[in-house]
Amino acid sequence: MADAAPAARGVYKPRCPQASPLFRLVSDHLHRLQTVYDERFAREYGPWRSVVAQVVDKFLACGVLEMMEGIDSTFSAAIFIGYHSTTTNPQGVRAHTISSATFAAVKLNGQPIAESAINAINAINAGQFGVPVVKISGDEQAVGEMQKLTGNVEGAVVKRSITFHAAAVMIPEASQALIRARAKTAIARLKDFKPIPARGPFQLELTYKSNTPAEMLAYLPGIERVDAHTARFRAPSFIDVTRFLEFSISYRAGLTP
Repeated sequence: MADAAPAARGVYKPRCPQASPLFRLVSDHLHRLQTVYDERFAREYGPWRSVVAQVVDKFLACGVLEMMEGIDSTFSAAIFIGYHSTTTNPQGVRAHTISSATFAAVKLNGQPIAESAINAINAINAGQFGVPVVKISGDEQAVGEMQKLTGNVEGAVVKRSITFHAAAVMIPEASQALIRARAKTAIARLKDFKPIPARGPFQLELTYKSNTPAEMLAYLPGIERVDAHTARFRAPSFIDVTRFLEFSISYRAGLTP
């Protein structure tokens, strides 16, 4: 008689660190602590150490890094595959920033951002862990946006834009070979790349295609309605920006478990 099958191991379920009392305590009070530390605590405990903010930022980043989830300082480089240009680019194939159905424009510190640009979400999320972006693939507009800002990132142009919905594309085998070759070159040049600094404060502006989301967000404390379609959010850290962005994209009144 065959041996019985071993008992099934439990299925891993991601934890929700944001729901813990410790996370809320740190998230809600860290900035206040930093502003009063020198006056109230430095004499007894010594000067504020920069490593404290670095460690806390990594703790707060857990679970809110969106497409960069899982990245940390053990990575040597970030490679972006299959990216597109910003929503305000009139020539890019499927050009959008985060959601083409939702946003007409997204600005960070007054500058339009693309998901692949130097001051964009993913690059900054990588940069706050000291990880540089070294390569990007996509259409010529996406690659051009990145190279215009970084100057030295390796780019693999695997399609040429014709219209918003149409492109002249390479066959899969050729695309894969080009992506592999550019990645190999980027890794060989690793010392040439620098991470994007994640230094605040930050100002995020979301311009929606409809006016109701901007109106609703303006009811939240700290959110400023810039015009009929635009809401502005200010934050000291990029973790706060990412969390707010996730909320603004995902929240729906009818959400259920």
